[in-house]
Amino acid sequence: MKLKSKIYLCVLGLLFFTSCRGQNKTENKSENNTTIATDYEKPKNYLLILSDSLSLENYDAIIFLSEKGGCPTCNKVFSDFIQQSLLNQDNILIIVNAKGEKIDIYPYLSDAVSNVITDYTNDFYRLNLIRGSGIILLKENDISEVHSININEINKQLGLIRDLQQTK
Repeated sequence: MKLKSKIYLCVLGLLFFTSCRGQNKTENKSENNTTIATDYEKPKNYLLILSDSLSLENYDAIIFLSEKGGCPTCNKVFSDFIQQSLLNQDNILIIVNAKGEKIDIYPYLSDAVSNVITDYTNDFYRLNLIRGSGIILLKENDISEVHSININEINKQLGLIRDLQQTK
């Protein structure tokens, strides 16, 4: 391989790696990339606007899937894991804020899937509960934790999904 090609591959690899580092920086982030949120009324009202049959009290978690912000590779891994683990799980609400340009959203759009809503108008995104893909844990009619997906803690965050799956 020519030296020019090797340099090109090294630069490309470096760009890919650094593009995922430092993403999802939030002002209220704690040391382990977990944010404690208290504004339960925002998502509750959002769901009521969509349908009076959607009640936040019925869910243990909200999974927010977005192509905005964050690490594209992390978002894809996160999406693939959700598709394998959480589709049609009654205690989990999945909100898809993606057009399918960077992640495959077709499994979420199937009529057979019962726990997915779309956010093409960015209304949930504008609530500023989370930036990029992530997990919002709910407990006792309140938001207990918010986890933004990032490259440094993707395994821990996928572990949270495994825990949610076990509560089914």
